[in-house]
Amino acid sequence: MRWSEIYKKLTIRFLKVVFLLSLNCISFERGLKSQLYFSTANIAVYKLDVSPIKFSELAKQQIKLENNLLKSILFTIRKERTFLRVADKESLWSLETIEELLPILNDLISPANKNKTFFLIVKEEDKLSPYSRIFRTNFYFTRDGNTLQFIFGEVNNNINFGTQFAFSDWANPSFFKIVCKKEKPLTFSGKLESAFHFKKDSSCADKKDLPLKTSDPNPENLNNNHWVQVDLEKVLEANKVKSLNLEKENSKSRELRLKELFDLYKKGLINKDDYEIKKAEILGEI
Repeated sequence: MRWSEIYKKLTIRFLKVVFLLSLNCISFERGLKSQLYFSTANIAVYKLDVSPIKFSELAKQQIKLENNLLKSILFTIRKERTFLRVADKESLWSLETIEELLPILNDLISPANKNKTFFLIVKEEDKLSPYSRIFRTNFYFTRDGNTLQFIFGEVNNNINFGTQFAFSDWANPSFFKIVCKKEKPLTFSGKLESAFHFKKDSSCADKKDLPLKTSDPNPENLNNNHWVQVDLEKVLEANKVKSLNLEKENSKSRELRLKELFDLYKKGLINKDDYEIKKAEILGEI
């Protein structure tokens, strides 16, 4: 093998190493540093060396979240969609993306990552133009005691690369400053909605910066409509109410089925053995 070929191969390897290192430890204009913590074909997670968020010092026992409840939390965050002058709310992410996010978020909210802030970049392929166009959402994510915080920079941003893109094209982070944003790209809807709110931000209190469409005369009532907080205690409370309502519905359903079963037995349409077996099955659901 010629020396020129060896030199060329070594140079290519060196450049690859430099590129990977640049992904794993990146400095930005605002002084934030991060490490690439985890990545898939659609999600990139960066762990911040220093958090831009101040954590509370309350030492409460952390609530453990089951997967189904975490999935409900992600489904509660909606985006406003207007189609032919009809306003609607739809989930920010598809079911496939939420399923992919679940194990990642479960890891990020574990005790091992207490008081850590992560920066997530999530992409979804545009089905009309796959491999060249995406919908991208990025946000800071952290757990502060029993509060989950999502601070969004981009929300469902449609990006057209023109040609086939690589991981480094969509997953190279650009951190954003946490400031008051008064537009409303997000909304909430679902059984857990009462546990969600937008964080009240003192930087929203400057009347000179208020948009003309704002009718609220009290600036202190304005929220940062990108900074979402989820109260996990209220999430469990709302879920308990949901479970009780479901149990009531099931109870009514069982009562009705037992009545219908008894009517069939009285009319002679089923014999006593069949009646007793089916009755035991229904009562066994309790």
